[in-house]
Amino acid sequence: MSEADGASSDCIWPQHGLLKDSGAELHLDGKTVNSFTVSCELASDEGSAPRPAGIGIFCHELAHSFGLKDLYDTDGSGSGGNAPGLWNTSLMDTGCKNADGMCPPNLNAIDYELLGAGVCDTLEIGDYTLEPVNRNGHYLIFETGNEGEYFLFECREASGWDAPLGQGGLLVYHIDMSEDSAGYSDYYGRELSAAERWELDQINCRPDRQCAEIVSADPSATDVSGLFFPREGVTNFGSETVPAFRGNDGSSSGFALLDIRRNQDGSVSFSVARPVVLDISGIFQDAAIISWEIDDRLADNQGFEVEWTDGEKRETRMLDSSERSFTVEGLTPQTRYRATVRLVMSDEQKFSMSANFTTKVYRKGTYPYIYLRGSDRNTDGTFVPGSKIPLRIFNATGVAEVRWFFDGSPVEAESDGYFTVRRSGTLCAEIYYEDGTEERIIKEIRTR
Repeated sequence: MSEADGASSDCIWPQHGLLKDSGAELHLDGKTVNSFTVSCELASDEGSAPRPAGIGIFCHELAHSFGLKDLYDTDGSGSGGNAPGLWNTSLMDTGCKNADGMCPPNLNAIDYELLGAGVCDTLEIGDYTLEPVNRNGHYLIFETGNEGEYFLFECREASGWDAPLGQGGLLVYHIDMSEDSAGYSDYYGRELSAAERWELDQINCRPDRQCAEIVSADPSATDVSGLFFPREGVTNFGSETVPAFRGNDGSSSGFALLDIRRNQDGSVSFSVARPVVLDISGIFQDAAIISWEIDDRLADNQGFEVEWTDGEKRETRMLDSSERSFTVEGLTPQTRYRATVRLVMSDEQKFSMSANFTTKVYRKGTYPYIYLRGSDRNTDGTFVPGSKIPLRIFNATGVAEVRWFFDGSPVEAESDGYFTVRRSGTLCAEIYYEDGTEERIIKEIRTR
């Protein structure tokens, strides 16, 4: 009988281990035996009459010999309390006890990834239908920009070995094997990195920093049914949804799963899109031009929130749904900023994308000039018709206003933040300073 099931302390505790870890050696027929797995034939709950044990614990321990890890909270109430882990969806968590151990769950995407088995595809833009992972071992992976941190996507169906789940749909896993700090370990008495937690059997010991967790469709789920996508009101998974498709550092994946739905054959279907694509190529000393495009399927929207921050001060502007560009003014030279564009849908859902940029350096002791870098020019310096000029002055401080003229006629930047050069002419910037002084800079523009 098993001590783990409540039998007395002189009974066996199911386990997988290595003889060398205890200094033991075993040699048989000229072979060295090191790895061992122990399970029990009988089970007893706190003194009840013995009964035949289920196969779940045996499968769990045998899976260790293949290289799979414990995904339950191995230090119990330590390290911040009991972590939910993977609930009963995983053989390497409490799933090994499903139906009193008689019906352990199928291998999941994490198991396939660790074993190098299954069929793994990278999450990309497109339409997907995933069959239950036990049918063909097919799952998807999205790797964050942080080495060792990634997301896995699989379909599960509440039938066969997965029948005790009572629910099917899309499961999303957030895995962290990176070198990032993953919290204090009561067992080891020190901070552990995520990679160390995988090495030391501490993967899901901290409720606030699990390194193999299910991204629950319902973050407040109290039973397994709340883990699966879709559910009522939750058919999308993106950077601004709840839960959010973001890395541990809060960075957006840039992708969104849209219209997640179950099919009658047990599969799940969804579309993957980049809701918002950012371009911040127009960066100046005191301004930046933020441009974006959106997925055509998200045309039914209210508009955009454009936000920028230097880490201390944060500003936001609301823009109409037709806008695709915004020029942020009043920035500080040589300063790092983070810009975010949020697409606000008609049903109040949001999708976003963020990017960092650093403003250009202010060169002291130099004269102001019209900034033309990045414009489309020929090798002789002439401009290609249709070239874009940002209408920015560099190395000028204390400026109250700049008025622009082309061949004597007032001009201004178009909706994309640039002035389009269509012919040769004279570009003039009239600069009005806060101290009341004025300055004029003239540049001859030649097209060819």
